[in-house]
Amino acid sequence: MPTVQPIKGSNMNLEARSALDECYRILGTTPDKFRNLWTQSSPNERRVFCIIAGISPHYIDFDWLGLQDEHRQRITMKVSGMHKWLNNRLGK
Repeated sequence: MPTVQPIKGSNMNLEARSALDECYRILGTTPDKFRNLWTQSSPNERRVFCIIAGISPHYIDFDWLGLQDEHRQRITMKVSGMHKWLNNRLGK
């Protein structure tokens, strides 16, 4: 039986990646890149994300999927913009 080689830069093999892509296609959605960042962030970091996005910091205890779509979009957009701004300020 042939073995499936992992994709370069990924710990996921080709078969698993194909299956995951098919799930996203069926669901009509795409992976949410910010979800892992939110999940792994401390409450203080989440508080900063909420403040930057202009939403109430009481959402820091919510799971990413427990937030309203509008709040997730605002956090993603504002924090992404802040990341770009910081990189520009640092000359990166």
